[in-house]
Amino acid sequence: MNVQDNIISINHSVTRIVNAVIQSNREIGQIDSLFELGLDSIQCMRIIIELEKEFNIEIEDDDLLIKKYETISSISELVNKLVSKI
Repeated sequence: MNVQDNIISINHSVTRIVNAVIQSNREIGQIDSLFELGLDSIQCMRIIIELEKEFNIEIEDDDLLIKKYETISSISELVNKLVSKI
């Protein structure tokens, strides 16, 4: 799998996880504010736990800043960075 395919795969998985946790009645776009859609701190932690399981990564305290979970795109960017370190 090349880098671009890996990024696309990560994005699809992040989208699936976010949709499962938020359970929005509408399609969530890549840059839609998840907090405006009702994401709360407990749901954010559920997303983090699912990301760690799905990608076999550990999200460090420095990466727990709420702004990193504002959109699907920002979450995918974080996961891609962490997966690249493995």
